Amino acid sequence: MPINTQTVIVFMMLLVILPTVQAAVCFAHSPGKNSGLPLTAAFEPKGIASGDYDALSRLINTAQGFWEGVATETVCKGDVGAPIEEKHEYKVDAHATADYLPVEDTLVLNFQAAWEARTRKTGKPEDFQFFLTRQRLRLDRNIPAGEVQIMKVAKHFLAFYKKTNVRNPSGGVVTQEIVRSYLLTHNSLSVEYLSYSNGLLVSKSVWELHR
Repeated sequence: MPINTQTVIVFMMLLVILPTVQAAVCFAHSPGKNSGLPLTAAFEPKGIASGDYDALSRLINTAQGFWEGVATETVCKGDVGAPIEEKHEYKVDAHATADYLPVEDTLVLNFQAAWEARTRKTGKPEDFQFFLTRQRLRLDRNIPAGEVQIMKVAKHFLAFYKKTNVRNPSGGVVTQEIVRSYLLTHNSLSVEYLSYSNGLLVSKSVWELHR
């Protein structure tokens, strides 16, 4: 099957220029904006590379259990010329379970996390699901719209990218992009999120969890 040129460009660009969550600054350009392609270009993720399935299935199985720790979330406000970083800290309690769907030959990770604000009496769920087959990885929805582009898989590490074009009530299109990474050992889990809207970084968060 021929490889889509757009997918290759975006994938290589992600590996070369993607900043870490800590280094990313508010309203920084997104991977899609830096790709040189139209921001609303269709997202066409590649399938899982040979050998990555075993590493991903081990990561899912190792993630099972109870976790606790902290999360720091940064919300970007102001404007591009004068960004304001609004930071919030949360206490995190989480529980992860793995299931297998034999009919679909799919391994599922259900990760349920509750964030409780340290300085405000507020909380929120931060749940996610992975759906893994030998051909693909999906986030939250086990349909083609849930597919992600894997950036890197290692023994205890996963990083991926996802882009969605959402039509708003006025008829315009909002391009939403995310980059997430997971570093997992037996007793610790670090999760990093970057969220972009219309080509600009609008929020970032770092979780530091332990068993």
